[in-house]
Amino acid sequence: MYLYTYKVVYKDKDDNENFELIKAKDLKEARRIAHQKFWDNKWKSFKVSPFTFNGFARYLRTSYKKLKPILDLIRNKSLDEAINIVAFIPRKAARMIEKLLLSVKANAEYLSDKYKDVDINNLFVYEVFANKGPYIKRWDTKARGSGTRILKHISHITLKVSERTKIKKKKIKEPKETKESKKVNYFLRFFREVFFLGQKVHPKALRLGINKYWDSIWFFPKKKDYQAAVIEDNKIRKFIFTYIRKSIIKKMGLKIKEGSAKFKDPNPASIEKIIIGRKSNNLHITIYTSKPAIVIGKRGSDIEALKQAIFKEFNKEVVIEVKEVEHPDLSAKLVAHSIARQLEQRVSFRRAMRAAAIRVIRVGAQGVRVEVAGRLDGAELARRERIILGKVPLQTLMADIDYALDEAMTKWGVIGVKVWIYKGMTFKDEETKKQFEVLEKLKLASMPKEI
Repeated sequence: MYLYTYKVVYKDKDDNENFELIKAKDLKEARRIAHQKFWDNKWKSFKVSPFTFNGFARYLRTSYKKLKPILDLIRNKSLDEAINIVAFIPRKAARMIEKLLLSVKANAEYLSDKYKDVDINNLFVYEVFANKGPYIKRWDTKARGSGTRILKHISHITLKVSERTKIKKKKIKEPKETKESKKVNYFLRFFREVFFLGQKVHPKALRLGINKYWDSIWFFPKKKDYQAAVIEDNKIRKFIFTYIRKSIIKKMGLKIKEGSAKFKDPNPASIEKIIIGRKSNNLHITIYTSKPAIVIGKRGSDIEALKQAIFKEFNKEVVIEVKEVEHPDLSAKLVAHSIARQLEQRVSFRRAMRAAAIRVIRVGAQGVRVEVAGRLDGAELARRERIILGKVPLQTLMADIDYALDEAMTKWGVIGVKVWIYKGMTFKDEETKKQFEVLEKLKLASMPKEI
């Protein structure tokens, strides 16, 4: 930290102009000190400005573009250091700047009797810049009586040197880290890394408790039990997806191979979501799918087999319930899944997006937004394309918005598919619903009518 020198020019009671030097951290603090002196000494007026020794070099026979890089090196450096830097630069422009620096230093030494409070050893380059000057115009002769015009550059340098004194900071003893402070610091670091990287919010997470609900319905008071249950729920969902996929492949008579090109679909049963509930050591699993017959099997044989497989893997009794998704085109997960599978089959991305968006609107959605990103149609440069039909108010919390992300594993790499579906507004009371309807009618009435 530094203290800088400022010059206060003031007028006393008899209109005599005088000056006083003040040391402060910045101009704001210097003005505050001067204002206090203004009331104490009863000055008529005052003006605060940085105290500087000025130097000017005019009509230098060089371009300002050649001077600028050297001036950038010496800005905010101490005066002696700036002279040493310029002395070792082998350029004509450096010699001009060196002369000006030495001249300003000599002026400061000469005026040291007048400004006794200023320490010449603490001077630094406060401000320095170069400007364009007039051109010297010359002509160069060419063949057949012609000639070309030559413009020789001239520039000016302005140098201001001021005083600053370094302040020693007092060392503050830091308290020893305790277990609690370590936990807080770890949390703050984690919070910065996770939450301050991006500003995007998941539409479902934003609306939890308003019109969206959790996919895991249970409660554990202890932190360890909670963590174990979250990890186990994730494993159960993955296990159900893989088990159903393998059973379908077996029925189709295909050999299972990791990364097999014969059967790429990771979700052949079109499962939208899996909700898991817990009661002591029992699990209640609800599977929402648009193809319930594939999941249930003949007379519930596949469900029974799935129950036994989960019991063997996780050692827990399970009750499985299968529910049909009435309108698959209103489910963002299933729409994104269908677009991704079409892209894998080399269908045009625009055709797949538009067809899916039109189907969603026809079913009864108020708006849909589809985004596709990656090497679309095998292009060398990855890009992002989108289609928006209707309206999708992402910042309105009462808006019922379904969101899903899927990936298409194509020959040219991964293509990401995002889908937002706006199904309408949700209201807790009928009164709020009526108020909203009245506002919508007023908005429509205020809109200009087409002639």
